[in-house]
Amino acid sequence: MSVIALRYLRSRNATGNTLLSSTEQLTDVSNTQYLGKISVGTPGQSLEVIFDTGSSDLWLRGDVFAAADSRQVPLQGKLVQETITLCDARCSSQSMLLVPAGSMPSVVADGVLGLAMPGLSHTGMTFLQHLEGQGIDRFAFALSGPDAESFFILGMPGTDWYQTSSLRWTPSSSPDRWWSFQGELVVKKHAILSGEFLLDSGTSFIAVSSSMQERLLRRMLPEASERCYLNSGNLFMCPCDVGPQMHHVGVLVEGEIFEMTSSSLLTPSDDFWCVLEVQQLPEGLPVILGDTFLRSVLAIFDGGKFGTPRIGLARRTTGSLSTTERWNQPPTLPEFVLLFLALAMAFLTLTFRCCRSERPVKTESVSSEYRALRAA
Repeated sequence: MSVIALRYLRSRNATGNTLLSSTEQLTDVSNTQYLGKISVGTPGQSLEVIFDTGSSDLWLRGDVFAAADSRQVPLQGKLVQETITLCDARCSSQSMLLVPAGSMPSVVADGVLGLAMPGLSHTGMTFLQHLEGQGIDRFAFALSGPDAESFFILGMPGTDWYQTSSLRWTPSSSPDRWWSFQGELVVKKHAILSGEFLLDSGTSFIAVSSSMQERLLRRMLPEASERCYLNSGNLFMCPCDVGPQMHHVGVLVEGEIFEMTSSSLLTPSDDFWCVLEVQQLPEGLPVILGDTFLRSVLAIFDGGKFGTPRIGLARRTTGSLSTTERWNQPPTLPEFVLLFLALAMAFLTLTFRCCRSERPVKTESVSSEYRALRAA
């Protein structure tokens, strides 16, 4: 690891925000996938991957990278070790899986870089563990809509990125597996749910249980919920003109409420209908806060070098879209996006149940689902 990755550099992006450390600008794909570049191998090959806080392994499509040495593993892919470079950080002998081309039809990226805890890994030492071994124990996401820049950051962003008085740190409630915390879901500052929340950059929307999805809709639109309907993908479609009537939804963390406006929760599907960015999960699973929520905050992930891993949330000072800008955008949900959402939810349900089980789960029992549903 070079000394460059161990020092915190001050720089400014195009919007004038100060960043303390190295950054990677992300490509926004229809507000549902955010892609960043990594370098793989020596000499390095530049590939675009999803930076995913909901998994822990590095996956690449076999048709975009060919390794000289590999071995077949029970996950139905080829396990290889290569040098990975992200921003200014360089990690040698990083394990990763090459999966068959065509096994990830809904994903436009070359792969997935898992940034969750070691307990979710199927391939050995994770990328985060390699970084922590070199003294890099924090990263952050500053996501925006398509009209503004989005960034992945190694280290702490500058304070001009967020309202410093709003920054709240909360310990991870599952420090060996998930970036999760205890909080409350609130509408008009009234709590409607308390429990565990998973912060997942690899999930596009917010995800709640089916019963909570309906309850949340009624609380958000008490006078217009009957104008919405549940489509075949278990997503609520609402007329876009209900936006001004929609109550804000927030997440209460350590005494601070981080709100999502109606414009951030409704995505135009055509000239009349909007998708409510709240997905459906089976009962008994925690709330998942995906990109819909991450666009409304600055999210900092601290590996807890000297203690328990923790999450920092703060209100953004830049990057959010106004209500008018969001509703005047062209349709943003093509068919591949809906397929991606369904596959991602299926994977999260599977892995959460497996990892929460009291019985050990054999790797082979989740191999095909893991590869096909979340492997890039």
